Amino acid sequence: MLAAQFNEVWFQYEPSGPWILKNIRSSVEKGEWITILGPNGSGKSTLSRLCNGLFIPTKGDVLIEELSTKEQQNIAEVRKRAGMVFQNPDHQFVAPTVRDDIAFGMENIGVPREEMVARIEAVARQVGIQTLLDVEPHRLSGGQKQRVAIAGILALQPNMMILDEVTSMLDPKGKREVMATIEQLHRKNGVTVISVTHHLQEALLSDRIWYMEAGEIALDIPTSEIMNYVDWFSDKGIPLPYAISLWQELRDNDDVIPTLNCFIRENMTYEDHV
Repeated sequence: MLAAQFNEVWFQYEPSGPWILKNIRSSVEKGEWITILGPNGSGKSTLSRLCNGLFIPTKGDVLIEELSTKEQQNIAEVRKRAGMVFQNPDHQFVAPTVRDDIAFGMENIGVPREEMVARIEAVARQVGIQTLLDVEPHRLSGGQKQRVAIAGILALQPNMMILDEVTSMLDPKGKREVMATIEQLHRKNGVTVISVTHHLQEALLSDRIWYMEAGEIALDIPTSEIMNYVDWFSDKGIPLPYAISLWQELRDNDDVIPTLNCFIRENMTYEDHV
């Protein structure tokens, strides 16, 4: 079963407005990590919001584990299976403590209290916030807030996590914390991940890269092939991670260097890429 399918998806906000997405045709395998890159206004965030029913296609269909988001009766189940974390974690906090905030979503779907307590402890360990459970969310750092937001989604036990520019408001330390958490969830727990970002360095941890332009997927490649597209990304004005930029400079100077392959991610963490 595929985690997500996009079948000739078109989207516009208003009937007479411009097309924000144009004929998106692709799919996401279960357990896969897709990174969506692209300039502002390219449709990245819109596409991510189609994945849990926040937006519904104007034309075409989005299937999440074979459930169509166009069917109203499927939306609650789709959102259980595909949890979403947004750019600003403050917009997701609704309770006075971290513990209560993680519990909020479970209360809404009727999780028994005993199970709720167990899930809170489990997800707190997963994302490294055990010591923060009784802290007020507004007292946390940016990275801690995003990890709490991720914990709140994990407590609902989704099969997929959709991350919409979750590191864009964070300092370098916060980015490292969040990306390390996501990497662990993907590698050790097999969670399907769709992440939206402007940063190619974050994409190095994923399995595939989609580059969006003017509402279309202009490039869809395995991350392991990224070295074949270094000039392509440079031409798009995307800052290259240091190791890749160095490789490009040495290559252009005809220096003899070992072939750099993005399989380095198999033995490196996010911290090694920044």
